[in-house]
Formats: sequence, structure tokens, C-alpha cells
Amino acid sequence: MADEYTPPATQEELDAIVGARLKREREKYADYEDLKRRAAEGDKALEAANAEVERLKAEAAKRDEADELDRARARVAKEAGVPAELVAGEDEAAMRSFAEAVAAFARRPAAPKVEGAGRFDGGPKEKGGWKGHVEALFPKD
Repeated sequence: MADEYTPPATQEELDAIVGARLKREREKYADYEDLKRRAAEGDKALEAANAEVERLKAEAAKRDEADELDRARARVAKEAGVPAELVAGEDEAAMRSFAEAVAAFARRPAAPKVEGAGRFDGGPKEKGGWKGHVEALFPKD
């Protein structure tokens, strides 16, 4: 038995044995600080990537919502018979109400009907002259 254990005889021998053992253990974990730093950087990168994913999801949801509103606008415009560019509103019900108002406005005559329009019978002092035309256009209520 050549490798028999012999206990350390002095404190210095014990300190040397413990020191050698500590040195071997410290060498195992010599790159611990570097690994810790790299893990922290990886965590930050993961957080940034997750934030970017959430931002892109939010953008996609907004685009989907805008596309749906555009489809609703086109549908409402077609039903009301007005150009889609004239339809406004935050949702389909508001768009429908607005489009119906635009369509009603468009059906209104552009100018009041004036009897004898296009004819001029004389000056403002004569019956049916300029004064008559103006009164027909802007009646006093």
C-alpha cells in the first residue's frame, strides 16, 4: 500500500493542502464572472427581442383594425352610394350614419328653384326684377 493516507503533521501542511484544493476549485469557476456578464447580456437581449415582438404584434393589430375599417368604409360607401373618401367614422355604425347624411345632402337640390329663372324683366324697381330674384333666393322668414 503505497498510497496510504498520512495526516498533515503541521498547520502549514494542512494550509497547503486546503490552499491547493481551493485553487483547484477556483480554477473550475474562473470564468464565472464572464459567464454571469454574458448571461445578463443575454437576458437584456431577450427582453429587447420580446419588446420588439410585442411592438410588432401591436402594429399588426393596428393594421388589421385599419384594414377592417377600410373594408367597412367601402361596404358602407357602396350601400349609401357615396364615394368611400367621404365616409368618416370610428366604427361601422358611425360610418353608416355619416354616409347616410352625406347621401341626403347630395340629393338636396344645389340651389332653390326660382320662378322665371333665366329671364330678366327689368330693373330692381319693377316687379320681378333683381329685387324679386334676390327675395326668391333669400326669403325673409
